[in-house]
Amino acid sequence: MYRIRRFEETLLKLFRDGELRGTSHVCIGQEAVAAGACAALGKNDYVTSNHRGHGHMLARGADMKRVLAEIWGKETGYALGRGGSQHIAAFEVGFLGSNGITGGGLPIAVGAGLSLQMRKVDGVCLCFFGDGASAQGTFHESMNLAMLWKLPVIFLCENNHYAMGTHVSNTCPADTVFHRALGYDMPRVCADGNDYDAVLDAVTVAREHAAAGKGPYFVEALTYRITGHSRSDMCHYRPKEEEEPWLDKDPVSICADRLIHKELASREEIDAVMGEVEEEVAEAVSFARESEELPAGDYDKYVYPAAAAVKPAPNPDGFKGEASYAEAIYRALADALGDESVVLIGEDIADYEGAFKVTRDLYKRFGSERVRNTPISENTIVGTGTGAAITGMRPVVEIMFMDFILLALDQIINHAAKFSYIFGGQSGVPLTIRTPAGGRRGYGATHSQCFESMLLSVPGLKIFTPYSVQDAYDLLMSAIYDDGPVLFVEHKLLYSMKGELDTAHTLVEPGKAAILREGSDLSIVSYSHMTGLALQAAEYLAGQGISAEVIDLRTITPLDFETISASAIKTQRVIIAEEGVRRGGVGSEIAARLQDECFGYLDAPVLRVGAKDTP
Repeated sequence: MYRIRRFEETLLKLFRDGELRGTSHVCIGQEAVAAGACAALGKNDYVTSNHRGHGHMLARGADMKRVLAEIWGKETGYALGRGGSQHIAAFEVGFLGSNGITGGGLPIAVGAGLSLQMRKVDGVCLCFFGDGASAQGTFHESMNLAMLWKLPVIFLCENNHYAMGTHVSNTCPADTVFHRALGYDMPRVCADGNDYDAVLDAVTVAREHAAAGKGPYFVEALTYRITGHSRSDMCHYRPKEEEEPWLDKDPVSICADRLIHKELASREEIDAVMGEVEEEVAEAVSFARESEELPAGDYDKYVYPAAAAVKPAPNPDGFKGEASYAEAIYRALADALGDESVVLIGEDIADYEGAFKVTRDLYKRFGSERVRNTPISENTIVGTGTGAAITGMRPVVEIMFMDFILLALDQIINHAAKFSYIFGGQSGVPLTIRTPAGGRRGYGATHSQCFESMLLSVPGLKIFTPYSVQDAYDLLMSAIYDDGPVLFVEHKLLYSMKGELDTAHTLVEPGKAAILREGSDLSIVSYSHMTGLALQAAEYLAGQGISAEVIDLRTITPLDFETISASAIKTQRVIIAEEGVRRGGVGSEIAARLQDECFGYLDAPVLRVGAKDTP
């Protein structure tokens, strides 16, 4: 506890002295929660944290020198200086990261618990979060899912009475947060968060319960942050008469006095320990101050993890013949489920067989542990997949309609797509997100959209958009065995399309476009269902003596611009066709690159075909 206290005090001084920049959220006054909770954990246990996570990380056993170096932005930090104060992780001690999004770590903890359960590891995931996070949807979604699946997760609410500057009485109708566990029939306890022994006892009971396969446990630790929300917060909103009683309940002093009173330690022994801590803090400051920053040339390292070293070998006994697009996806999922690390997660994918009947009998073939129905909780479905992915699994998550992906953007953009980079490559995120897109089925404006262009600007996320039956199989298998997150977009109108499928051949490499029709007068660039329309257009043009080349992108991230530019240079005219809205679309990105790199070769402006600016 004293290590945490002195680390945080030193951190504030370094900011005041101008040696550190940015912001930080310290846990002075809350040390008993971190120390007591982590003391109850075993070596196989995981921890997820929030923005106020330095104490949790140190209590879990992280090296203080590397923690400070990370906050300082140095290469010797746990994440090469990229995560900083709010996004620091140490996978070597099971610390899966602090989190700058309130409530963002809760679904990650659920996924880590699922991974432990499925891999049959004797461990739990301890999830730290604050009272403010209990108002987030992810809090309720995560509690619900963890209880339904009886996952080994301990939800620990560190109630310091303030969500930034708003008192808990204005965010929670009850006096304490742990009453909310009642709605999920979850065992719960409220402990004195300033009493190390009380926290240790509570989390010990919770861990025994969760590790025994009885499901999650909720612990609320009532505490108080002595300082402001962040380093610039002077706490003008807090009444002094409220602060004074809490200052008298300083957890570090209470613990030291108790040790002396129980004759477990003398004052001299405690002073000696404090002296050792002062030396450790001084060494950490010296180490971090003298460490180098990551070379600028490594700026993009780990944005996209490499494809997995282990890939499925061609199966000589695989299927060969005519199949539908939906069947190709089904066969890819079935073949992937032969790998015990693969799990399917989504809404109505079991008995209902998926909204478009793609998952068929996989539930019967592989069982409810491998093919998991979920509640309607898109953000937590993706977050659960992310948590499982960073802890040894290869989850395939289904979002029923691409429109619903809007509910999961936080977990996709702020978590899955960023973790490899901001954690310095400590873990990949082998997560595949399948989703049907597109219109012309009469489903209306909220069930027919194409959002791939919206996600095109997210570094770290790959987007696969197969058109052919063969590519649907190949690219899905490639997505599952990519060590980074992949959004796999399936157009609803393609599901019934027939084509040749050979599951025994070598997979197509993502990022390589296919020239489906050679031409000399015009290049038509497209993907997914629009590729079929591009081929029809090329056939129509041929009747008029115009030779059109048709390029199927297959994937838009990574984008095979080399094939596009070579075709543009040859034909000197380019049309880019997409189903999504033309403004800000995929075509806009490709047209801009053609302008940058091929302008001198073009005989006409690039033409973009897309939807009008209407819902």
